[in-house]
Amino acid sequence: MDILFEDFVLDMARRELTFRGSEVVLEPQVFDLLAYLVRERERVVDKDELVRQIWKGRTVCDSTIESRLSVLRKALHDDGRSQRLIRTYARKGVRFIGQVKGGTSPGGAISQIFPLDGVVIDSPAAPKPGPRPSVAVIPFDNLSGDPVQDHLADGIAADLIGLLTRCRTLFVLARNASFGLKRASPKMAATALQVDYLVDGTIHCAQGRLRISFQLVDTRHGYAVLADHYDRDMGDIFSVQDDIAEKIAGRIEPEIGHFTRRHLVRHPPRSLEAWDHFHLGMSHLYRATPGDNREAQAWLRRAVELDPQFSLAYAFLSYAVVLSMIYFDAPPVPQQLEEALNTALRAVELDDQDASVRFALGRVLTVTKRYEDAIDEMALATTLNPALAIAWCGLADSYVYMGDFERADPLFQHALDLSPHDPMRWAFLSYRAQAKLFARDFARAHAYASQAVRAPNCHYWPFVHRLAALGHIGAGEEVAGAREQLLERKPDFNCGWTRERLFYVLDADQLDIYVDGLRRAGVPDTV
Repeated sequence: MDILFEDFVLDMARRELTFRGSEVVLEPQVFDLLAYLVRERERVVDKDELVRQIWKGRTVCDSTIESRLSVLRKALHDDGRSQRLIRTYARKGVRFIGQVKGGTSPGGAISQIFPLDGVVIDSPAAPKPGPRPSVAVIPFDNLSGDPVQDHLADGIAADLIGLLTRCRTLFVLARNASFGLKRASPKMAATALQVDYLVDGTIHCAQGRLRISFQLVDTRHGYAVLADHYDRDMGDIFSVQDDIAEKIAGRIEPEIGHFTRRHLVRHPPRSLEAWDHFHLGMSHLYRATPGDNREAQAWLRRAVELDPQFSLAYAFLSYAVVLSMIYFDAPPVPQQLEEALNTALRAVELDDQDASVRFALGRVLTVTKRYEDAIDEMALATTLNPALAIAWCGLADSYVYMGDFERADPLFQHALDLSPHDPMRWAFLSYRAQAKLFARDFARAHAYASQAVRAPNCHYWPFVHRLAALGHIGAGEEVAGAREQLLERKPDFNCGWTRERLFYVLDADQLDIYVDGLRRAGVPDTV
């Protein structure tokens, strides 16, 4: 028999809780907690009993119990202050005090069922403009207690992004846009990203077994519309991801037929070890230091050795090689460029419909001075995934080297608007500042470079752009301070180094403008 209290119905047989006819999504442990408290509602239940009954005697701290009670209260629209349904008795325990009766489920309108962080939303937010529902996947939480497994949690979320992107009826924010909010709560992420739907979850890995839990939150109304968990062997991780992606796509857009959704299922890497190496490489790639770039290349090379069909591993290996020549200390020699190009072409050969693959090829074509071809690839990447901010930035950058500054500038702005929390935001601003230098708009170059140097994880290049702009502007005291800040980060910096690292700039005038600004700012030609 169903158990009714207020507008809730607790179906013990189906393990479901509904509120006015709509399902309230509860984690299994939270459901067990509610069911036990309702069953024992005639008395106060102490924490030791809860540990025995809900946690099966495992060692848990008081904060764990309190957090589960807090989640349950939020789901019941209760809180620790009003204690309308669950009352805490100091030093004794807790008791369910709602008025309970048996019966059938009452009818009623669909209402809010899973508030984000307990926030009650008075009215639905306006839907995001555009014909397609927008969705963001934020990094999953690693509950394993082992920081080494962080890349596994990130990898699962990143793979979900890639899978959902294949569904053309959805607007999916790219990895960099949502991963910039790695430590944010779902409520904060939903507010910052301004999407219709948000996916978050947790992973726990132990002794070769994996549990993945996730929820899909409707951010406009503030409730979860889908939640589930999987307990599988590690080798089943790819089928789990495919299943999650299809469920999400089906819930977000009911008009998507099975024929469309089945294209979400991709051919996963043949080796779980290759997948693991790939995401370890990606975790290093985005840290943007010389050592991390070398680590990233090593992991990615191992990934393609383990699985020669792994297109994304080839794509980001080529991109890592390109970055090593522009940002770091790898010599920009023909052999390096050829390796990067061949690796990117192999990625496209394996999967020509992946936006990130097309982006990687576009960046290689840019640094080999094939700007028109690069523009074609970047434009295709933005078509395949309109939310891939880094591709819009790459498209703008390619136009810059062709001297088409008017077309480039709004594309830079679009990249920044798409991904305001992107960990590579400093790079977007840096490339835009460089573009303004080439266009002789030194004031704006200085403004964008100044924004870039304040961004987290900023590389030394924005400091170079800022100093070059100040050299042209002629701000004496500010020049000295900016030069000192640059040399703190790159003590051996000189104009010759600049020309060597900007090897991909074909227009001699653009290079001369840039180097002239540095000379005026007191940067020597050689060390």
